[in-house]
Amino acid sequence: MDRAEGRRFAVPGGRSPRSWWWPGPAQLRRRHAVALAALTVVVVVAGILGYRAWQAGYYEGLYTRNHTVPGGFQQLYRNGMLGVDRAWLVSKDGGRTYARTTWVGDEPVLTEGTRGTSMVALVPSTYGDAEVDLWMFQGGAGRTGETGLVLRADPASGNMVVFGVNQASGTWSVREHAHGRWIDLQSPIASDHIERRAGWNNLLTAIVRGGEYAFLINYHFVGVYHSDTLAQGHAGVYASDGTVTCACVDFEVFRNVAG
Repeated sequence: MDRAEGRRFAVPGGRSPRSWWWPGPAQLRRRHAVALAALTVVVVVAGILGYRAWQAGYYEGLYTRNHTVPGGFQQLYRNGMLGVDRAWLVSKDGGRTYARTTWVGDEPVLTEGTRGTSMVALVPSTYGDAEVDLWMFQGGAGRTGETGLVLRADPASGNMVVFGVNQASGTWSVREHAHGRWIDLQSPIASDHIERRAGWNNLLTAIVRGGEYAFLINYHFVGVYHSDTLAQGHAGVYASDGTVTCACVDFEVFRNVAG
C-alpha cells in the first residue's frame, strides 16, 4: 500500500517506477465527494440564475402587455387626466396630517419639507390590484435620501408600502408600514438599472396583484415580494427626508391585464 491506500502497479516487460501509482478507495471517495459538492453548487447556482431570468422575462413581459395589448388594460389615473380629482392628499410631517393640494401644471413636486421628516403625496382614489408608474427627478439638498412610489396607503393608520430609489448611491429598497412599525421587505441594494447622473430621471414601476408586489426600474425587473397585510389603499409618491425633492414628470395607474 502507498499514498493513502494507493497501490503500485507493474508495467509489462519492465520495472515499476516508484512514482507510478493509482489512487486507492479512500482517495477515490474523497475525490468523489469533492466532485459531487462542486456539481451541487453548479446546479444550484444555475437553477437560481435560470429562475431569476424567468422572473425578469415574465414581469417585464407583463409590463409590455399592460401597455400594448388592445383592451387589455385601462388607465385609471394620470396627473392632469380629465375627469379625475386633481387634488392630492399631501403630508409634510411624516404622514401624521394631510392637506388637499392642487399642483401647479398638474406635476406633483414634493419639496421644502423639514429635515429628518418624510413627505408623502397620495392621489384621491384607492386601488387594490394595479400597475403604478412614476417618472421622477430626484434633487434638493438631501440627495442621499430616497424618493419613490407609495402603494396601498391608508392616511388614517399610516399603513403603506414604499418603493424608493437613492439616485446618488444607485440603490433601491422596499419597506412596509403596518401595525405601527416599519419592516424592510428589501433593505437598500444596488442596481445597475438606476440612472445615477444628476438631472436625469428614473421610471419606477410597481405591479401589484393580491399579496404580490413586483418592481421594475427603467423597464427592468429588480424584485418581487409578498405581503398580505394591506389589501387596498391610495397610490402616490414620497420623499424620505424633507430636504429631498421628488419631481414627478408623469404619474399613472393602470388596471393589470390577466397573466
